[in-house]
Amino acid sequence: MFRYINISLLALLFFMTNAIANPEDQIAEEVAIQESPVAFYDRMIHSISFPIAFENHEQFNTIANELSYAPDVLQHKLFVLARLSMNHLVRRKYKTANTKDLIQQLNIIANNTYDLATVAMLNGRYVGKIENNYEKAISHYNQALGQIQAEHELKALILKHTIHRHLGMLYMLTRQRAPALKHFTTYRDYAYQLRDNYLITAAEAELGKYYNKTGQLALALQHFSEAFRLASLTQYPKQKAHLQLRLAQVYRDLAQWPEAMEYGQMAADSFRTLESETYVSKSMTVLAMVHAEQGLWRQAIDYYLNAQQIDAKLGNVIAQGLNFHNLGESHSKIGDIPTALQYLLKANKIFKERNVKHYLVSNELLIAEVAKLEQNWDLVKQHAQLALDIALEKSLAEEQVQALQFKADAYTALQEHQNAIEPLTQIVTILSQQGKQPQAPSNYSPSILAEQKLKLDLNVMKGKLNKAKEQQDLKSAAVAILLIIGIILAMVTFQLYQRAREASQNLDKSKATQQLEPGTGHPGYLAFLTALDNPQGISATALFQLESLLDLDICEGQSASNEKNSHIAQSIESELSAKCFVIRPGLFALNLYGESPTEKLLEKLQAVLIAQQVQTPVALGLLKLPIFTNLDIKVEPELHLEALQLALAGASSLHQNKADKTQSYYVSFRTLDFAPSAVFSRPLYIHLEQAIIRGLIRVDTNGNKTSIVWQKNHKKIKHNFEIN
Repeated sequence: MFRYINISLLALLFFMTNAIANPEDQIAEEVAIQESPVAFYDRMIHSISFPIAFENHEQFNTIANELSYAPDVLQHKLFVLARLSMNHLVRRKYKTANTKDLIQQLNIIANNTYDLATVAMLNGRYVGKIENNYEKAISHYNQALGQIQAEHELKALILKHTIHRHLGMLYMLTRQRAPALKHFTTYRDYAYQLRDNYLITAAEAELGKYYNKTGQLALALQHFSEAFRLASLTQYPKQKAHLQLRLAQVYRDLAQWPEAMEYGQMAADSFRTLESETYVSKSMTVLAMVHAEQGLWRQAIDYYLNAQQIDAKLGNVIAQGLNFHNLGESHSKIGDIPTALQYLLKANKIFKERNVKHYLVSNELLIAEVAKLEQNWDLVKQHAQLALDIALEKSLAEEQVQALQFKADAYTALQEHQNAIEPLTQIVTILSQQGKQPQAPSNYSPSILAEQKLKLDLNVMKGKLNKAKEQQDLKSAAVAILLIIGIILAMVTFQLYQRAREASQNLDKSKATQQLEPGTGHPGYLAFLTALDNPQGISATALFQLESLLDLDICEGQSASNEKNSHIAQSIESELSAKCFVIRPGLFALNLYGESPTEKLLEKLQAVLIAQQVQTPVALGLLKLPIFTNLDIKVEPELHLEALQLALAGASSLHQNKADKTQSYYVSFRTLDFAPSAVFSRPLYIHLEQAIIRGLIRVDTNGNKTSIVWQKNHKKIKHNFEIN
């Protein structure tokens, strides 16, 4: 799902890099700046061939013309590029130097209040982000807000929306909570005016972070709950990952450790998927704090070290300082004071170099606390005084009290009681002043916290339900598509089956037709060979010819010959209960079933012919089955037929050599038990004649055996006939 979202977002970015489009696209551009700054930055750099340089309006217009952009479009692109280059996720070589030059060049071509306000906002962002001068940054932002305040165009609303967000963050960094809340509230109001769920979700989340940092956990849960409800209506994985991280922080502050661990781990996994290692580090830090709050300091150290490795690789210097601070605290809790001081001094160096005094004051106080554990009172006094100086500069009452207390403890331990009186007196003065100030009403009501947690859980469940519903809809659609495809495949399969069945039937018909004698349409030569291939149930096979029918097709015509031959074959099958095959006109083959003595077979054939008014002698060749007593010996159908042809040739020779030409004759073969299978091998006529001479095959006939002439060599075979 994330992949499709990113593809759609990149398509939108490509469109926006070519023109400033309608209001929806302007809002989508703001969403893209927050959701996918790295991809947007690379697209912008590519679209304008950055860096570019100009010193006046004329040069800028010339560059815009060369790049085929209108000047206002190119100017807007440069505004966006400057914002993106200061995003902490965008890490590109030389971007800081290029950003400073770019802001200066944009100041040259700024010619209306919107342009001037944008440049002031960029200057504020640069001073705050790069130089860490938050007071100066706030001044630039307020200047930008004053310049744009009276304008109400959409681009002005978006700019004011951004300025209020950044001002809220800056005031939170400088611990000015009242103005921070004011700007965050206004930021949310502008988000609702822009009517975009992503921007509204971001604004609700910022208010949630504010109330979380100020200890108003019920209100924090309320805004995070609303943010989570809105996030369930969008498909932005980065925003959801950030909300998981914020929920982990809220649960941590509520001391609900299982929920804090669950959401912290979910956030870490989500950021790994998004390849956002900066926030993987922050998730590790939250998980470390959850362990630290439970007193599990060694486990906390492991998470802090993981975060430190990531931040060192990314070059996040301030984040490394915070990790050093946390590692120093953790090592002090397990009694490893030297290592704790080593980490805290590293953090001190970073905070001083970066001029982040709101972190430095906490670190100085922690150094004083750890030094107190080691009873290094000089070190306690030194860092307590440094913390006190910063606290006085920033008007931080709580930090002033802590620093003064450390000084008093150090003087007391050193027996310098007179010096200890002054810090204690200052503590009393600060506390008395705090007592006169009205206290903000507390919202720590167990029932309210429970209610907000239930709302949050309900929205989480709604989100899961919506996701499950989407998945179910996708599954239903997939099932419907698969069902349609299945129906189509079934129809195609049925059609293919029908065609295959028709083809099979046609093939069977073709095979059956192929086995018919072409003239008569009666089973013929191929059908007879097929039957011989599986001779089970056949007691004898015969081949006979009717001399008067051999030339009937010439004498009476093809149709008369076909009809006569077919009629005779049908009559023979009916009378003899045999299967008759028409080999060619006048030549027939028979498969006999049951006992059929040769003499009676010849008589029956003659009776059928007389009934059909066919006056012709019959010449018959016959083989009784099985040919060999050894049933394992198989005779090929073609050789079987050729043996019948030889027997028919012998019977025909008896008829031709007699004065009475009307006499019918038969000749049959029967192999003796000791006859080898080789007698039925090619060339068959020669092998059979030799087998007859050698007495391996017995010849039976109703004529004179000595008068038989075998057609192969037209010689009479007289050997052994007398003894048979």
